[in-house]
Amino acid sequence: MSKKSTKKATFKSETGFIVFLVISAIIAIVHFHGKGGDNIRSDGLTYYMYFQRIFLDKKLAGTGMISYPCGATLLETPFLLLTCLISKILGLETEHGLARQFHGAVSFAAFFYWALGISFIYRLLRKRYKQSVSLLSCIALTLGTMLPEYVLDMSSFSHAYGFFACAAFFCYIDRYDENRGGKYVILQDALLGLLLGLCFIVRNTNVAIGAAYLFYKVTDIKSFGLRLKKILGLRLIPQLIAFAIPVGMQFVLWRIMNGAWIIYSYGSQGFPYALKPQVLRVLFSDAKGLFIFCPILLVAVISMIAFRKDNPEYRVSQWVIFAAVTYFVSAWWCWWLGTAYGERMHCDILCVFALPLAAFFDNSARAWQESERKDNAAYVRGAVVAAYVICVVFIALNLIFYNGCLEWKISPNFATWYQMKNYIAEILGVK
Repeated sequence: MSKKSTKKATFKSETGFIVFLVISAIIAIVHFHGKGGDNIRSDGLTYYMYFQRIFLDKKLAGTGMISYPCGATLLETPFLLLTCLISKILGLETEHGLARQFHGAVSFAAFFYWALGISFIYRLLRKRYKQSVSLLSCIALTLGTMLPEYVLDMSSFSHAYGFFACAAFFCYIDRYDENRGGKYVILQDALLGLLLGLCFIVRNTNVAIGAAYLFYKVTDIKSFGLRLKKILGLRLIPQLIAFAIPVGMQFVLWRIMNGAWIIYSYGSQGFPYALKPQVLRVLFSDAKGLFIFCPILLVAVISMIAFRKDNPEYRVSQWVIFAAVTYFVSAWWCWWLGTAYGERMHCDILCVFALPLAAFFDNSARAWQESERKDNAAYVRGAVVAAYVICVVFIALNLIFYNGCLEWKISPNFATWYQMKNYIAEILGVK
């Protein structure tokens, strides 16, 4: 088969995923023209200040500290500069970068990076699972989590960009390990370091995704020792240099704005719960519980236990990354992370849950097929149907809670069981 024929066959086989992206794009456009149009606000406006100072004010020196890192703005900038150019050609008002077209640019940027990130994840899944399982996992990961909020509504927050950066790094490790060596070895190493550096400057805690490289194919102490020997060599040099490029960019910006190379930009905000992390609140509270607002992720975590033999390359790193980010949130003074939907810091590392979700759907499908040869086929198939119904309910709950927070019928700051129960009853038409 020729390369051209292979490409056509590949395109045809992935039609389902392409349709998913197209439908998502239509929803994003409709949402922006309906409920959207005010995407640059709250914390997102603070991130946006980098663009305003550098490209609109054209003055950065001595302007004072911006609390948040510059990675999200860096990824938005190509779209914003294009918007500036179009605004100038058409004679549109810019309103210091806050006119409607800039909100649209940020919204488009968030969707673009979500689409890239979910495409990387889909490609990783397709190397291990069939099309239907991979597609179903991507749909569940999108609709069953906080992603719609940070792609459609709070597009100027860092999370859609963090999702992309972490997914790019996480999914690249497989390819990096397969192609380790050759004449482009330095470029491969540089890209690895550059992607991790990008994760770090989008949101500093995203550096935890680096565990995916450190623990790749690690299954026990012996394999960890071999892994360390493999990665602690000369190839570490270009990785560190490339990592330092985006991180150094942040240091330079701090130096210009505030006169110091390295600063703790969050001031008095810190980790008072470091020794008493609020883990149960972060995962199960009505205020912001990760598994309450995004219960499909609980299916992923259970799958990490039940199907631990699947995807052994990422078995250890999945737990390390999830535990690290959960601890960061749980130790932070504002563990509920303000007025926003769900435990949003986990949004950046959603790629970690993709493989366990795919393992769940794949094993469920296999159990259904294999039940034909068993006497208890009815019970097995009933269990599979029940599991899928639960997943549908979990995804629906996330979308209901998301819409409830948009309407402020459920508080996006501190939700209560009472609010959630009443809103579900309202949706179902139950008094």
